[in-house]
Amino acid sequence: MDNRKLRHALLAFVLLLVQLGALQQLTNIPPELVAQLSLVLPLELVLTLAWALIFAWLAVNLWRGLPARRLWQALTVYAVTGVLRLLVFARADYHHGRTPVLLFALLLAALVLFRYRTESRREPGT
Repeated sequence: MDNRKLRHALLAFVLLLVQLGALQQLTNIPPELVAQLSLVLPLELVLTLAWALIFAWLAVNLWRGLPARRLWQALTVYAVTGVLRLLVFARADYHHGRTPVLLFALLLAALVLFRYRTESRREPGT
């Protein structure tokens, strides 16, 4: 396995661990705080579990040689859903104030991913 495929598999594994941590936090929210949340807790649980399964599948299959294109597609959808979730469920002025920064960061990340993808398609030495 080459170094790049190993890094892609490790990235998917780290994202799996992040989702498992988020799932653990969601299941430990005190009942008195659930009513104060703007998020729909069952929906959050399902989405977090779905992302954990997606990243687990990606980690295993990237380790086996799946093209990294699937990882970049999943990361793009993951980032977009994160920003959309913030736009829909944000109540505090703090969250509304950071939305332009998050949108800019998402655009910047998309440009970096696009550049990485086009650079990896080039022939060596061109």
